[in-house]
Amino acid sequence: MGMVSSQTVARSLIELTRGESLALLGSVPVGRLVHAHEVFPCIRPVNFVLQPDGVCFRTSRTGEVLQLATDGAQVVFEADAYDATGQSGWSVVVLGQLERVVDPPTLARLADSSLDTWADGGRSDVVRVNLGQVSGRRAGGPVRTAVHLPDA
Repeated sequence: MGMVSSQTVARSLIELTRGESLALLGSVPVGRLVHAHEVFPCIRPVNFVLQPDGVCFRTSRTGEVLQLATDGAQVVFEADAYDATGQSGWSVVVLGQLERVVDPPTLARLADSSLDTWADGGRSDVVRVNLGQVSGRRAGGPVRTAVHLPDA
């Protein structure tokens, strides 16, 4: 009877379609807003909801983010998830314009969603990152497979 051994198959890195990327983006509650602050990037974790027209989250009326939205700044939004044990994960990046949400139908729809803030303070204003460019990647860890070796 032959021996059984294990073999490790190489890891993979897969580019995701826009649809796959948006599906993954909508499956997590926290992402990161990235914008320019003076000469450095500023990265802010935010809890968000994905809507058909963009990534929406609450911000304070006096904060820098609302001013960026009022100015229509170009920003990056990133969200990800990983399994350290399984050595796999994914990341989705959205490049788009940040804008303040003021139209009543969208605000009403968001009021009925799970859009809430985890941070203290008055965060009653809503901003949105438009879904300009959307890209995603999934990385897979090594997969061990059984190999049956023939008798010698």
